[in-house]
Amino acid sequence: SGGTATLDSGTVIFNGTGTSVINVTGSGLSFNNFTVNLVNSNDDLEIGTSVTPDTITVNGTLTLTNGDFTYGTLNAWGDMTVASTFDGAETAGTSTTLIANGSGAQNLTINGGAALPILTLNNSNATMSTTGSGTITFEGAYTHQAGITNSSSVALTYSGNFSITGGTYGGGELGTTLTYNSGMTINGGTYNANAANLSIGSMTVSAGTFNANTSTITVEN
Repeated sequence: SGGTATLDSGTVIFNGTGTSVINVTGSGLSFNNFTVNLVNSNDDLEIGTSVTPDTITVNGTLTLTNGDFTYGTLNAWGDMTVASTFDGAETAGTSTTLIANGSGAQNLTINGGAALPILTLNNSNATMSTTGSGTITFEGAYTHQAGITNSSSVALTYSGNFSITGGTYGGGELGTTLTYNSGMTINGGTYNANAANLSIGSMTVSAGTFNANTSTITVEN
């Protein structure tokens, strides 16, 4: 204790087994490039603890390949790539909050088959896109505050609440299925359903714009 770690250059890779823990003393910890590639899909990286969750910031490229997150907050300021093998959160209730909140151009690419923890997009210069095949699962709440999302032809399942307060969200191509199990709330910004099939637990539009276009929409409640 009492030492100093300088991690604002190069790449830090977490590739162990079991549980890896980052404990931060002070106001936070910053990394340049940061990769999570744990050996097993159920191995997890804890950012602090349930009692004292911590915050880390990745200034460069964030690469999520294998394993999952628990506790704390991760601020992503650069590009982010999520592989099809990434497992999101150990449990939705203890998920790390991943916030894409850089200020410059930021590209986020999520591969089909991936799972993500709680996620917030809050950068007007960010573009999040999907690629590949299989279903992408958002295991916690998804909040779209700024930026652009293009979901293309990959199926998406949102297990937690889906909300838009700003920016533009593109809902998918013809035949793509987007499932919002815990409902959709639009308080600003624009949702373009395009031609996707939407299954929505419940839906509230209090501000902003919802464009159905040629989509098929099923609202359960």
